[in-house]
Amino acid sequence: MRILVDGLNIALPTGTGIATYARNFIMQAARCGHDVDIILGNNWEGPIPYGDHPTLAQTLQRPEQGKRSFRAVRRYCGAVRNILNPRLHQTVLTIDKEGLPVQNAWYRRELFANAVAAFRRFGRFTEVDIPGIDLAHWTCPVPLRVRAARNIYTIHDLVPLIRPELVLGNPNRMRRLCNEITNNADRILTVSERSRSDIIEQMNVDPDLVVNTYQSLEEVFWHQPKAASFLDLPAGLTNRGYFLFFGAVEPKKNVGRIIEAHRDARINLPLVLVASPGWASDDLWEKIKRYSEGAGGRCILLQHLPRKELMALIRNARSVIFPSLYEGFGLPVLESMALGTPVIGSTAGSLPEVIGNAGLLVDPVSVAELVDAMLKLERDTHLATKLAENGLVQAARFAPDKYRKRIEALLATL
Repeated sequence: MRILVDGLNIALPTGTGIATYARNFIMQAARCGHDVDIILGNNWEGPIPYGDHPTLAQTLQRPEQGKRSFRAVRRYCGAVRNILNPRLHQTVLTIDKEGLPVQNAWYRRELFANAVAAFRRFGRFTEVDIPGIDLAHWTCPVPLRVRAARNIYTIHDLVPLIRPELVLGNPNRMRRLCNEITNNADRILTVSERSRSDIIEQMNVDPDLVVNTYQSLEEVFWHQPKAASFLDLPAGLTNRGYFLFFGAVEPKKNVGRIIEAHRDARINLPLVLVASPGWASDDLWEKIKRYSEGAGGRCILLQHLPRKELMALIRNARSVIFPSLYEGFGLPVLESMALGTPVIGSTAGSLPEVIGNAGLLVDPVSVAELVDAMLKLERDTHLATKLAENGLVQAARFAPDKYRKRIEALLATL
């Protein structure tokens, strides 16, 4: 079978959970014996990474942004062109031998942005013709489909509908888009049983249409030494001697309560934050900077770490703290468990399902429960060791070979 996968998130200059998901789907679909093409439509310069490897080298000219009024006119014209003439052309990619097994790439300037504009203005999906494609996999909700092919869409979660205050975007537009997808998709994929239940209940969709494949990680996570090595840790940090949070600072990540719990409790181990400002985070980001600058080494703020250094920090932490207010999956907890590090997660969303018995779960709005979990892991080395061992077992449920079997079963039905 010849499968087309969108490159919307893969082509972004910084990694996302959806980009990890798309890359792993491509790898495992190819290992199941299928040919994979990619469709590109955003404008960028540079490589499309897989792990630490530059894999799809592409140089496309980024258009001038121009004034706001001209951008609006350009977007309207682009939406009309998408509807009337969504022609694509093949583009040449340089593929690294350790990179993604992509056969062909198809491209149209600003395809994804213009498709969104066309759906908002005209209520129509952009339909494209690509010869020979049997199946198109859209790895997030986008108003695109390939004619004369089966089209499947991944909806990672319905946080915009369930907890709209936690994410950017218009929940009404998201519901409209998801309604159109559920009415026309050949399958809807998702990444947890919690998300599958949300989709079935919120969208009133046939349960047989919604398939949970879970997701996996880059294979480098499964080949890391299990023995701790802390030679690469920043100065002042010791093996199993700190708590760690990594990710964007945004409302659903609950970073404010992590800071509050660590600041107000009698916790001796420092808190390391590998973080960057997200949306609606200006005030909290200032608090984080003040805490890291004035806490006498109790809080260390790091930014923009290379993947290898971040993995070393994860592997050697006492615990990764991830008390998110809602997640469709929660890749950071899987990354932590795969590297042999216990986690403190929350009872919300999919995290109990993903973490299992490999961590401590807290009510995400309870600072007291978060303090109690941190103190337990700080004081009880046996508990931390036991959770780390459980984590390796739990993470194996999401290993690449297990994910490949789920993908193979899905593709067999299509």
